Amino acid sequence: MKLLSLLATFSPWEMQHLKDFVRSPYFNKQARLVHLFDALHTHHPDIEELPKEALFEAMYPDKSFDAQLLYDGVSQLTRLIERFLMHQRVEDDFAHRVHFLLPDLLLRDRKRFLHEWKRQAKVKPPFAVPQAYFYQYEHYKLAVEAQGLYPGMFKEAPFDEMVEELNLFYLTLRIRYACLGQARAQVFNKEKEAVMVEQILTFLASQPFFLERSALLKSYYLLYKLQIQGIHAGAFQAVVQEIQAKHQDIPEEYQREIYSLLTTLCIRQINLGEEPFREILFQLYQWQLTYEMMFQEGHLSARNFKNIVALGLKLKKFEWVEAFIQDYGSRVSEEARSNALAYNRATLFFARGEYEKVRKELREVYFSDVVYQLGANVLLIKVYVELGEFDVLFSILDSFSAFVRRNKAVPSYQKKLYATWITFVRKFARIKVQVVVSTGLVKRSQIHQFSKRLNLQKQMVQHDWLSEQVDRLIERYPSSTSH
Repeated sequence: MKLLSLLATFSPWEMQHLKDFVRSPYFNKQARLVHLFDALHTHHPDIEELPKEALFEAMYPDKSFDAQLLYDGVSQLTRLIERFLMHQRVEDDFAHRVHFLLPDLLLRDRKRFLHEWKRQAKVKPPFAVPQAYFYQYEHYKLAVEAQGLYPGMFKEAPFDEMVEELNLFYLTLRIRYACLGQARAQVFNKEKEAVMVEQILTFLASQPFFLERSALLKSYYLLYKLQIQGIHAGAFQAVVQEIQAKHQDIPEEYQREIYSLLTTLCIRQINLGEEPFREILFQLYQWQLTYEMMFQEGHLSARNFKNIVALGLKLKKFEWVEAFIQDYGSRVSEEARSNALAYNRATLFFARGEYEKVRKELREVYFSDVVYQLGANVLLIKVYVELGEFDVLFSILDSFSAFVRRNKAVPSYQKKLYATWITFVRKFARIKVQVVVSTGLVKRSQIHQFSKRLNLQKQMVQHDWLSEQVDRLIERYPSSTSH
């Protein structure tokens, strides 16, 4: 029932104010709606358990149950509650409340209108940009309309100021949506037709006043140019520094969005093989952590936690990663924390070559999340390859292969990536057994043939790690010996 779902979202404080609203004869003149609300209020928040008959009896104590009458009463109370929500929005929005009042004052009391208009002109808009631009536009528009109705009210109508604020509002939103649209198009690998955006870019380049006036507009402008042009690390870094220099002038909610877009762009360049962007991405993560941009309700997502650790390890910033895990592990949500801490500590130990610590860390935690289950198995397999414990390795490869194949929580495309990796690791391990355990001799051509097959098959997890293993084996046993 829509009414029950709506009321379930109300806090006790909101319910008390709603009670006053429903009881007000100005807003509601139907006593049965008051009785219906009282019944719901008494049982709030456990209103889902109330039977329909009890709700009907609250409205019509002397009548037999009638589903249509109940429906009518519930619908009327729902509309009344929705009216309450609109009324609260207006009451809480002081700035727009004044703007709603000014047109009436203009018609009823011009002197009071002029006083209120001038007073509001001195007040800083209570909104972040770009909403502040629209607020200013509306304010100037009232003066322009007043001057049209009553010539001479103002020495000069602020027409140019009105247009300027409207332009800033439109330009900021249009470039922002162009950035979001371009990011979406790149994710889905589609061409994005940006209607009028090229003309706007040309206009902004010829009218730098707008970019100087608005740090937010300039940030989106620079970001969009990065999206549509071929970029190199130096140009990207320069844009990041320019945006960071205006940090204090960009509202928090837009900072999160801008840095999310910068992060996505950076990852895209890394995926294209641009290694310098790893360091830039690391710096972006550090900035976002410093200014709490990556946190939702005080929590850092387990995914972001894992990505930051992985990047730090890739850049061999082991001490930083260790401090990060210690400092920010408690910020991961409680339900995901134990898995996140155990897995990421294990990856740090592996990167340092502390393989016994990896095994100990992974043994002590049950991974409830399939992503961590996959990652933990991969990590253990890598440990046994490094240690040369091949009997255990082949056993784990078999059990992991069955886990991937049978687990319905693993998407089919990931099953293929893991299955391919398991196959190649098994083949590599057999070669290594022949080299290390058996005679210490192996045909060099055998390793090179495996290396070529590996380079042709990129569709697998942990490809870089396995490729490094092959290179190390070639370096260790460079000679070719035939049997």
